[in-house]
Amino acid sequence: MTYRRTIRRGICLGLILVLFFCPLARDAFGNRVSKSVTNTSGTTTTQYLVDDLNPTGYPQVVDELTGPIGSSVVQRTYTYGLQRISQDQYISGWALSYYQYDGGGSVRQLTNSVGQVTDSYEYDAFGNSFTKQGTTPNNYLYRGEQYDSDLGLYYLRARYYNPATGRFLSRDPLDGKAKVPATLHKYLYAGGDPFNKIDPTGKGMVEDAFQRTEGVIIDVFSNEILGEEIDKILLCQAFDLLMEAGPPDVEFPWWYCEVGSL
Repeated sequence: MTYRRTIRRGICLGLILVLFFCPLARDAFGNRVSKSVTNTSGTTTTQYLVDDLNPTGYPQVVDELTGPIGSSVVQRTYTYGLQRISQDQYISGWALSYYQYDGGGSVRQLTNSVGQVTDSYEYDAFGNSFTKQGTTPNNYLYRGEQYDSDLGLYYLRARYYNPATGRFLSRDPLDGKAKVPATLHKYLYAGGDPFNKIDPTGKGMVEDAFQRTEGVIIDVFSNEILGEEIDKILLCQAFDLLMEAGPPDVEFPWWYCEVGSL
């Protein structure tokens, strides 16, 4: 875990009958570290302790603190493996909940410490919630990402995502790939294909995922280790995924997947 200098910015939203101001603070690496919501009832400040060295591979909130900066108290704490495992939050006492995921990484259920289902969720492909059962406070829903109920948006680190429109609130900080037209759209979520693709960084994770696949294939060929020990089916599946992202920058013997062997 690291403590860093913060940079402040704000989002101001006007809703029907309610006006509130939401100044946000980010660290030098762009991770959101605090949020203050001011409405007719007063100001509520939430601070986020972010761990960017965890098994998920992405910056994650490990503690949420509420109250004025300097005298805040821990309200929620999270544990992680390859995914978020549990949240322990203070309501009238400390209440532990475990996350249950579907194949796409979306939270579908919460269970208590004895394994009983306390909450369940359903979403459409873009993350709009259409079925919710249970009353346990929980901010992590679609694709396992944080839903900001004050803004009605998902926080995807670099940008905020609006599931109602399938668009990000701000422009993509990356240029995109000319060979993959969907990545050139500056606001489109997951290339317009959220059923098959994700974007947990807000910076075009669709492209990053294929770059990693491409890197594996390049490494295989550059080191000349392609042989009978490499499973042909897995290699060709990786090649198919790579081709969906556009022709790779490495010469692949495409006929290998159709004929049999090199």
